[in-house]
Amino acid sequence: MQCDDRRTSWTLTKVTALCAVLLVGCSDGEPAQKKTASDSSSATSELVISQAIDRVGPSRVSLGSIEDNSALLTTILGIRGVGRSEIDCYLDKVVPVFGSEKFAKLTVAAIQKWTKITVLDLPPEVREDSATCLTQASNDRRKADEIAPDLDIALARTVVRKSSLKQAVGVDLTEGEAECYVEASLDHLTDDQFRDGLAGKLTREIRDPEAAVRKCVTAARREELREPLLAGLDAQRQREEADRKIAESKLNAEVNDQLTTTTVD
Repeated sequence: MQCDDRRTSWTLTKVTALCAVLLVGCSDGEPAQKKTASDSSSATSELVISQAIDRVGPSRVSLGSIEDNSALLTTILGIRGVGRSEIDCYLDKVVPVFGSEKFAKLTVAAIQKWTKITVLDLPPEVREDSATCLTQASNDRRKADEIAPDLDIALARTVVRKSSLKQAVGVDLTEGEAECYVEASLDHLTDDQFRDGLAGKLTREIRDPEAAVRKCVTAARREELREPLLAGLDAQRQREEADRKIAESKLNAEVNDQLTTTTVD
């Protein structure tokens, strides 16, 4: 069974957002680094905290404005290979229908998973219309996992930094700890390194988020945060699985409806 590619263009694509936008050194395939925090007693507090910032933080915070969420989504779509003029065309089609106020309140996680899950809140016909904004060149880059050549690195750095600060505070770092963490793990990267990170070509070790946690969060605070954030990581895994099942259910319902309509016609 085949679906109209225009309908699925913004839903069934592989998404690098969670890994690439936050520069944790992974791609759509195998992660570039193998260390993951789990409920194992062997997970260090530094690893638990740094991964919670990247994985739990996005679901707890919102950038809080159309401008910032548009900038984050622009960066994510640019990572997916979409050129800036096409992104502007796309946003003009989808944000008014989605609802400006609703869009402004989306969490960072909802923006990160836009192309796979959040976009399903839009009617299929709007998704089809918005897909007409894409050129063949963008589609080719998406399939090849290449970022757009005109990706605005300055915009990306600004919005990723803002998001990272909020995410760190969202997992209960103080504002001072969060600022220190972002300075230590992101600010030292050159533009070329940052771009490589967005493209999934930068290893986690260059950021060394665990070292940033050790530098910015005292040992006592790290132990205080460890258990609650382990629980948060487990809850996040369950949330992501539930989101995946909901998205699959919605898509299956749409496909069945399309097939039914086609049969009746």
